[in-house]
Parts: sequence; C-alpha cells; structure tokens
Amino acid sequence: MSRSTAQVDRGAKLQLYARHGITHYWIVDPDARSIEAFILTERTYQIAARLAGADRGPLPPFPGSQIAVTTLFS
Repeated sequence: MSRSTAQVDRGAKLQLYARHGITHYWIVDPDARSIEAFILTERTYQIAARLAGADRGPLPPFPGSQIAVTTLFS
C-alpha cells in the first residue's frame, strides 16, 4: 500500500476481493510499518491480526509462522 493507493486498498479493492470470495486479505503499510490481516466472514472482512513496529507473530492463514515486521522494512 502507498499513500496514493490507500483509499482504493481499504475501500474498492477490499470490497471487490470480498465479493469474489478471497478468504484472506493483507494490507502492508510501509509508512506505518505495519501489516493488517483480514479474514472473510459472511462476505465481509474482519480484522484478524495486526503487527507493527517490533512485533513478531503469526498472521492468518499461516498460524505456525513467526513474521517479524522489522525484517520487511529494513
């Protein structure tokens, strides 16, 4: 995601993916140094997890993973 696409990524694209049944949707924000993971439930995305800064942990659909946010933005 970039500043120029943020509105599309959080709006039209999110709705389009939900309409087509894409079960997982991540938004990776380099400015905020964060990753938000969404899960499709009843045709609507719900935030399932958010990692930011020095956080490390799993994100759906990879429950056994340990994603370190700092490694993505270094």
